[in-house]
Amino acid sequence: MGIDIKAINDKSTSGKQQNVQDDGTWGPVDIVQRAVEIFRGHACTFTWIQLTLVFPFTVLGLWNQYYIKKLVHDFMPVPPPSPPSNFQLGGDPTPDEWQAVVAFIVLLLLGFAFSVNVIGALFFAVGSIYSGKTITFKDVLAALPNLWNGLIVTGLWGYVFFGIVAVIVFLLGSVLMTFASVSFLPLPIVCLLTFTVAVILMFFVCTSIQMANGVTVFQQICGLPAFSKGLQLLKSKWCVALGLATIFAIPQAILAFVVSAATLACAGVWAKYLFLAVLANLLSLVIQFSVMSSTLLYFSCNQAHQQTVSVDHFSFSQNQFESGYQRIGGPLQSV
Repeated sequence: MGIDIKAINDKSTSGKQQNVQDDGTWGPVDIVQRAVEIFRGHACTFTWIQLTLVFPFTVLGLWNQYYIKKLVHDFMPVPPPSPPSNFQLGGDPTPDEWQAVVAFIVLLLLGFAFSVNVIGALFFAVGSIYSGKTITFKDVLAALPNLWNGLIVTGLWGYVFFGIVAVIVFLLGSVLMTFASVSFLPLPIVCLLTFTVAVILMFFVCTSIQMANGVTVFQQICGLPAFSKGLQLLKSKWCVALGLATIFAIPQAILAFVVSAATLACAGVWAKYLFLAVLANLLSLVIQFSVMSSTLLYFSCNQAHQQTVSVDHFSFSQNQFESGYQRIGGPLQSV
């Protein structure tokens, strides 16, 4: 059943063109408000996306974090046993270690698969509604297979950048710890500097990935060219991106901490699981609004470089939307 579409922010429309010249001046609060308006105006579609894609993705992410913490505790207990038991330097991996590696790989692949679908569904849905198109959950599901290839390529490059950040932070921490060991720097200063650099790099990479996802979905450019295009669009919008990151990072951090604390609670099993399910649902909503806001940030950045915005400007051409949803066409550009 189709959902009636209202023009976002009461914009006047004429045919398939929209006058959205003010979009390029949106601040972080404006973007969040418009994301809420879109959700409220199309609650059915986004509720289905949240329950079938975002919530499982959130649960999987929390499970992955819990599993990693458990592995760290099992293989590197604090305090360590004296003498260490079942430890052989250079020995063959034990069955438990192989099981841990396989489980980690499976969780990593599942997380990546869900992230591709979550990003594709939310970017496509918000972009369609923003462009004045009627969209349903069925249309979103039909669109996903046509977005997989590009988002997978862009997402894999994102993993590469996360790996580079991890290496940089590890090397920086090692160097600073060396200075701390010879009393040049106090340990708290070392931890603060390492944490600050990690946060800055993560903000830069995460924001770049979201903009690259927008370029992939709406301009059909993937991989490194998508990141390059996204960075060009972000030139005058880094402060807005920082505001959005702050708005969503705080509740995500609080909810993640509460979830971690709840897993250690001594309450009844069913009560604990129910409480965790409620927290995971709240966290999934925060994640959903974060991705929706990233989509609108992409449009705002695009509009900041344009005088007018039309449906075609965002690669939503007429032949892609006539008679409902049709296949997104055009070859993907990547490296």
